[in-house]
Amino acid sequence: MRKNKQKKQGKQKGYLRYILSRPSTGYQHGVGPETNPSPASKSLILCSSLDKLLFTDFIKCACDKDYSVLVVQGEATVDQLQGAWVVLWSEHLELMGSKEAEAHIELSAKVERMSTKINIVSNLIEVLKAEPHESLIAELKEWGYNYQYTPESIENDLQRVANKLANDKTKLAIAVKEYEDKQLESGNNGESTKEMYLNILYAIEEKKKMEFDLETLTAHKFTIMYKNLIDYNEKLKQKYSGHGSK
Repeated sequence: MRKNKQKKQGKQKGYLRYILSRPSTGYQHGVGPETNPSPASKSLILCSSLDKLLFTDFIKCACDKDYSVLVVQGEATVDQLQGAWVVLWSEHLELMGSKEAEAHIELSAKVERMSTKINIVSNLIEVLKAEPHESLIAELKEWGYNYQYTPESIENDLQRVANKLANDKTKLAIAVKEYEDKQLESGNNGESTKEMYLNILYAIEEKKKMEFDLETLTAHKFTIMYKNLIDYNEKLKQKYSGHGSK
């Protein structure tokens, strides 16, 4: 029985290493390969929820800092990828009931707001450079960029918007750095290993008496099961904490 158990563990570890070693294929997380990209494929879309992120891609982010797997569509800057990960990691902490969750959630909300603004305004600038649209100009003004945008001034006005956006990108980078510093302060220095996550998954499978498909298991489902496992183990500790005492 012990040999069979070790053989099963070895097989799972080998399979996980294979999954994690594969390059990102540009699919929508949890959905499958995108066979027919839409005409708006240049617009940036990043994975924003753990239920859309595969468990194996979660590990790549947490252990390798490979945030490229978060891109669903378009191209992202390093700051945008880091910002997306801040939001996802905060969701993970909240689901886990971490003491640091509140601070991370507050910071992730700030990062998410800034990332959303940068993404939308960047897209508006590119479209308006090609052809002015009154509705898009109105949207730019709603974001606080109140310039004239006349046929004579629009080129200069869009450049002024781009300059201000560059300042916002700097603020985003500072917010992401603040998040990383908080991780270090809390003792989370990014040294989580793929082996650690595999052992957690294996413990979950042992408890549930079932195996999970790594091609479809989401980070959200893993996190929920991980929290349930911790709660279960804590109850056992409390139940038997007095065992053997006089």
